[in-house]
Amino acid sequence: MVPPEMGLLGGYLALLSVDNNYELLADEPYDWFGSLTGLKQLFAGSTSWNANGIPTALNALTALEYFDVAYTFWSEGPIRGEAFAGLDNLKYIDIGDNLYHWMGDQDSTLPEELITLPGLTTLIMDNVRFLDPTTATQYNLTLDFMERMDSIATAWFDQTRLEGSLPSPLPLSLKSFSILGCGLWGNLEELRTGEARLTEAWLNGNQLTGTVPANLGNRMDCSLEKPCVLNLEGNQLDGPMPTGLCNKYFGNNVPNAGKFRSLGGDAEQCSSDSCCTCVEFECGFFDPPFPNFPPPPTPAPAPVGGGGGLCFSGATLVETKDRGLLRMDQLQLGDLVLTDAETYEPIYSFGHYDINAVNKAEFLQISTEQSLGSLELTPNHFVFKEGNQAVPASSLSVGDKVVMASGDSDAIVSIRTVTRKGVFAPYTYSGTIITNGIKSSSFATVQDNARYVTLGTNGIQVPITYHQLGLIFESPHRLYCRLLWLVVGRTTTTTTTTESYNNEGMSVWVEQPLQWYEWLIMQQSLVVSGTLLLLVVGLWCVVNVFEMMMLWHPAGLVAWVVLVIVACRRRNCCSKRAT
Repeated sequence: MVPPEMGLLGGYLALLSVDNNYELLADEPYDWFGSLTGLKQLFAGSTSWNANGIPTALNALTALEYFDVAYTFWSEGPIRGEAFAGLDNLKYIDIGDNLYHWMGDQDSTLPEELITLPGLTTLIMDNVRFLDPTTATQYNLTLDFMERMDSIATAWFDQTRLEGSLPSPLPLSLKSFSILGCGLWGNLEELRTGEARLTEAWLNGNQLTGTVPANLGNRMDCSLEKPCVLNLEGNQLDGPMPTGLCNKYFGNNVPNAGKFRSLGGDAEQCSSDSCCTCVEFECGFFDPPFPNFPPPPTPAPAPVGGGGGLCFSGATLVETKDRGLLRMDQLQLGDLVLTDAETYEPIYSFGHYDINAVNKAEFLQISTEQSLGSLELTPNHFVFKEGNQAVPASSLSVGDKVVMASGDSDAIVSIRTVTRKGVFAPYTYSGTIITNGIKSSSFATVQDNARYVTLGTNGIQVPITYHQLGLIFESPHRLYCRLLWLVVGRTTTTTTTTESYNNEGMSVWVEQPLQWYEWLIMQQSLVVSGTLLLLVVGLWCVVNVFEMMMLWHPAGLVAWVVLVIVACRRRNCCSKRAT
């Protein structure tokens, strides 16, 4: 038993290493941790230290840098966020070979306090299981949280049951990544398009599909001092190892200056003339057969018109007047958001609000020299290009200039594709919003990559942009919200009770008009589609006139409405007298 008198060492004890002592006991409440103010390294793996999960008492070790409780009785309880609160010096965590209790939402298994530790460079969670303590149901971890680990260099999850695809994006700081036998699906696209440059990648024994990217050699960081590892065997990949990878690091199938320590794959990747250093079970990580996992879920079909390309990701940043800079997933109806250089407007609706999305959506991540981080929006969403032109994000290229919050233009320095869960489309009166410092639209095209409305199967273009059409179609909804807030006031109650969404998070104000419009543009008869569109646009323009009158001359609008009512009553009276 570790005596509580250990605490008498106080600030003098910097290293406590008791690992691989199975008979060494320690039990809660670990009050003596509070006295070890100088302890920097705690290695207690493979001991009989006991606690209900990761105990909150850990946060008393404020100087702690290295922490290992793998294969102990610090399990069968939750990974408590409070345990890591304030441990800003922590660099190394090993909590593998343990069983933990599920904390709730599948995407929130690891607490935020752990994920956002500012100096964490190593996280080892191999052979970990998560169970619901009441039902004994096993849950699988997703790796979406890794995108928020800004300093992580080594992340190993071997034999821990995972679900989903490779995290996107991989952290730029990541060098060593291991998911051996974890069951992840998807492809290797993130290794091709991401900005992280790995030195070690053990991706074997999963459900990865597709081909090995041709330019993968350019995405690895190999040297004589740190030769690379890339093991891909035990997946469902197609085709051989790319010649670019072989030519870069191998010459005549002989390792080039020792820059690759291990390159493994299945027989299809590693034929007799390949540059693989090992094939399948020869690589030594698995005994036959390879792990067998349940097949990945079939993704839900994308909605018509570009897969619901109406949205920003939850990580997009927006400046609010009253609450400062917020993520998109923190916004609420009624928030005053920046829409121009010095203009704030309320969010009167969300065209799409799905914070608990089951499936991931694809976003373009756009950065300029002056932007606040990277703007993330779906490819069909509109951004304002130089000249104040609203264009689909998919039409932009590196070097193009976009309008910033100041009204000036700034050149795009990078565009990449990422996947996220959660989609948001806040609507403002002007139909614009400043996102990550870049001027964006509230609207998107429902015809892939199209800036202008196009009718019929022959593609007849109408001189109306989808940004303009969005403003027109939203006129009744916008007028309703203006009138409601004018009469009742813009309060939390009035904003939240006027909105409802379908199962996919789309506003009912948007859903039905969108379905009708998608039917309209596919009509073969241009006479039918053109006439109907003209009638609807004309009617909605009348509503838009009412809205502008209310905004600029509310007294005149009231007087006009009164005159119309009086005139109608007088006409009704005259008709009665005539009869």
